[in-house]
Amino acid sequence: MIERPAVPLSQRVFGEVVYWITILCAILCIVGPVVAFVDMDENVLNPHFLMQDIFDGMAAESVIEIDADITAGETVLHLKDTGDFETVMDNLRDESGIALIQSVSAGDTVLSIERIKDFEVAQTILIEAKDVEEVAIIAAIDQSAKTITIAAGLMNSYAIEAQAEVTTIDEPVIVIKDDHNQETGIVRAIDKEAGTVTLMIGVDQSYSKDAHGEVGEETIWQDAKDGVAGGHFWKDNFTTGDGLTQFGLCLGCACGFFATIAAGLIFLFKEKSYGWAIGSFWIAFMIAVSAIGLIALH
Repeated sequence: MIERPAVPLSQRVFGEVVYWITILCAILCIVGPVVAFVDMDENVLNPHFLMQDIFDGMAAESVIEIDADITAGETVLHLKDTGDFETVMDNLRDESGIALIQSVSAGDTVLSIERIKDFEVAQTILIEAKDVEEVAIIAAIDQSAKTITIAAGLMNSYAIEAQAEVTTIDEPVIVIKDDHNQETGIVRAIDKEAGTVTLMIGVDQSYSKDAHGEVGEETIWQDAKDGVAGGHFWKDNFTTGDGLTQFGLCLGCACGFFATIAAGLIFLFKEKSYGWAIGSFWIAFMIAVSAIGLIALH
């Protein structure tokens, strides 16, 4: 019979600590959501919006870096990549597009469409071709002429040869932010070739590339939060259901902190492995710094 090798005490302690903290965190992450739904109004993330946003497929995170500083009042945003906005618009679509039956030029307000019955006054629509797309609001519909009149003139020209089409969409809200400011805007047009997004109304504040300026679609966090800056909100909202849940998740991810401290003490005083002890304490320090949100990465 082969004798089973003895496992060092430091390793056994490490494994036991990780095991029991993981069990505790699992319990916290079960209790937290129950508390959240028992007291719906006492949460950081509003459950009334949160669950609907999840089922609607709203993004958890969406970030595109700006390619030039944005000054207050500007409507045109220069981005490093507009490709992600194709996904943004696809997520907002109500149905497949309907082809234009007549080409239109920039400045035109009347669109000729075959299936006019699919549209209603005041709806938000997306007009798109190969490299450009823009958003408009329907101001009037002429059923007999099969035309839609939009509230403002087109920014681009659309040819039927380029397979230009129109579809109804939800209002395309995006978030503009940097390390200092944040606001929402409504997309009016996207120029993929130029790498720009044009807003309906100019931004209220300025945004800098050096301050990690970003643009993205509205996410679950931005839609469901109740005036909380974000990040490790459990520290100030520990008694809320979602604060307790986030603490459980954070503790679970940081369970190695307690395990490495315990193992480090055994390395230091019992096993006399000073290098391993220093390594354990250093890892514990880095886990603690990450767990309480002292480091932010961009």
